[in-house]
Amino acid sequence: MAVLRTRLSAAAVVLIVLLSAADALAQTQPIPIRIGENQTGEITRVNPAPTYTFTLEAPGVIVVQILPLSATLPAFQVADQDGIVIASAQPVNGATIQTLNAPLPAAGDYQIDVIGEIGTQYVISLQTGTILPPPTPLIVGNRVSGEVESAAPAKLYSFSADPTAILILSSASDFPESAVVIALIDADGRTLAQVNSALQGAAFRIPRGQAAYTVSLTHPGSTNPAVYSLCLETETPAARCAPYSPPPPQQASEATDEAAFNTDNPIPAGACAVESAVGVIVNVRAAPSLNADILAQLNVGERAAVTARSSDGIWWQVRLNGRENGWVSSAVTATSGQCDAIPTR
Repeated sequence: MAVLRTRLSAAAVVLIVLLSAADALAQTQPIPIRIGENQTGEITRVNPAPTYTFTLEAPGVIVVQILPLSATLPAFQVADQDGIVIASAQPVNGATIQTLNAPLPAAGDYQIDVIGEIGTQYVISLQTGTILPPPTPLIVGNRVSGEVESAAPAKLYSFSADPTAILILSSASDFPESAVVIALIDADGRTLAQVNSALQGAAFRIPRGQAAYTVSLTHPGSTNPAVYSLCLETETPAARCAPYSPPPPQQASEATDEAAFNTDNPIPAGACAVESAVGVIVNVRAAPSLNADILAQLNVGERAAVTARSSDGIWWQVRLNGRENGWVSSAVTATSGQCDAIPTR
């Protein structure tokens, strides 16, 4: 009988351990979150890094926001299905909300990891931002240049491997404060390689074959636009790009000499106004297009009176130096006041 009691006790201990492990596992499972949804969460000892999962149906920018319900503001990062971090946000002193525009270059499953002190409570929300334009085809031997900014934080390019030749894909920028993050993605949406902006460029050797690829160039989160030069060429001299020529510094650090945004324009109480929503300087453009000239900038903490909205709902027209001719992107601005009656143009 004593032996039987000992065996039952051992079995009970094993059962308790298994139940405890299952309970801990259940509490640390990824939490599904839908785009457009808000959820409350907490960082605990059982779940010290809560993970949220979501599915993206098409390439685009996802806006992740975390509002703290306790004294501390957590950090968070967005990663793809292979765990490669695509974008991250760190707490800023004095900030009451954490916002991140994460450009996701391919449809598929993604995750958000929340990192902070034990006991931190928060509300996390997931919203749709700007839609990424379709990839621009790369031509072997033809160098292309461009820039990405907070209002349009990603640029996509596409190309296919050569069945007869090894290709070299390279990017470059001479400005560490304004270099892009480059990622190479296969046809299944898997990130094959990603290089941080701190390296100011990368080179990938593309094997012979029929595979198709997408190149994602994303903004690193600085206050300046990020400029880049991209080249797809053969490893042999058959089809080479023109040599890389660094742009002058003023092209990488935008608008230190631009006209200052006129914040002396009075905004009537309750009137519709915009300000930066992501903690970066916002470009004010001559037309509701990312290709339009930059007239000035709206600094962090400054507000501008809204006079109209674009017909597609993406841009706000603001009063600039006494004239209603400046446009800012709604993806990087927040509104206040009575904006429902603002006319469209």
